[in-house]
Amino acid sequence: MRTFSAILLFLFSLAADGQISLDTDWQFRVAGSKDWYPAEVPGTVHTDLIRNGLIPDPFFGTNEDSVQWVEKQTWEYRYFFFTPPQPSGWQIIFDGLDTDAEVFLNGKKLLRTNNMFRRWEVPIDNLLPHAANELLVRFLPTAAIAMNQKQNDPISRPDNERVYARKAQYQFDWDWGPRLVTSGIWKPVTLVNRLNPYLGNVKIDAEDITANATDIRIEAEIFSNADTLVRLVGMIWEQQTNRLWPLNEGKLTPVKKGKNIVYLNTVIREPRLWLPGSETAASKYNLDLQLRFDPPDEVHIILEDREQAFGISNIRLVNQPDSIGSAFYFETGGRPFFIKGANWIPSDNFLPRAKKQAHYERLLRAAKEANINMLRVWGGGVYEDDIFYTLCDQYGIMVWQDFMFAGAMYPGDPDFIANVEQEV
Repeated sequence: MRTFSAILLFLFSLAADGQISLDTDWQFRVAGSKDWYPAEVPGTVHTDLIRNGLIPDPFFGTNEDSVQWVEKQTWEYRYFFFTPPQPSGWQIIFDGLDTDAEVFLNGKKLLRTNNMFRRWEVPIDNLLPHAANELLVRFLPTAAIAMNQKQNDPISRPDNERVYARKAQYQFDWDWGPRLVTSGIWKPVTLVNRLNPYLGNVKIDAEDITANATDIRIEAEIFSNADTLVRLVGMIWEQQTNRLWPLNEGKLTPVKKGKNIVYLNTVIREPRLWLPGSETAASKYNLDLQLRFDPPDEVHIILEDREQAFGISNIRLVNQPDSIGSAFYFETGGRPFFIKGANWIPSDNFLPRAKKQAHYERLLRAAKEANINMLRVWGGGVYEDDIFYTLCDQYGIMVWQDFMFAGAMYPGDPDFIANVEQEV
């Protein structure tokens, strides 16, 4: 009961803003065991085992060999929480499950996952009783599942089983690292209320960039449970001069049930450009968007407020025929510039240990001090966290972004392609 009371206080203190973190007080075990141990979320099964003294540090001596049994097991994680006071509209959002997992709420199966790079959202309104709830995530042995797919593939692919798993490829061993095929809840888990319309992805494009002006086009996703009217209003402001560009002032936007796309446009005069390698490269502009609901004869309700920094740049890749073949270089403002680049790989085999702002700052500041102006995010790792791209922006470092594929012949069947389409 001690665990329940701590969760109850935590949930009710956060439910007012429609989001409740489910990242504390998890437990884990080998499936079928009677013994549950405290777990850390976000985390991995290897780091939970190390923290509980159940395996040695795999980076010491030959300990890597002694922990290979971990990838062969089925692991279970559980969490208890009370039903929030608002009765409907709730979803559980898993930002990252590594990799093959079954998710159960109060014994009923919600989800089967097979991609650590995807975000999973599950409605749970009909599965919340009036008292406590048990959320259980069962991680299946991904390496064994992938090996079974390899053995049943009519095409013989010249690599190990890793190509069948939508999972960080380096975990299956690489020339720079050990084989540690881990599993776990590697990104946050959140209980979110979706009763009202809400924003999805927001994309900002700069077009027809000149010294005099640039066209700004904003594409925003709005999701709704019913046909209704909302207001999407916003403003762009320039950080150094405080110039302002209002967007969609006061206009009602009809949205239908499901996914909607709304566009906002403006023109920025005399834009200040983002330049690679510059000491003052950080994005010059901020976009502030508000999604509002305006009931008749009532004060408007702000459903969501989102702020995003962005820059305007006229960098382009020149890849044109020349006297000896084809050119391949970058230019900005019509002038070629030299690329000093490096390959960015995960900085820890156990990803959640590396995803700390101070850790990113130390490594990216070192890259900046080495005069690196481009980093390639390697396809054998993961799509990086937002803080990575924010710091690259700050330090004037361009990013060459791979999709998560690395040096192999991958499947091309419809199920695999559909999974990757959801990923990207």
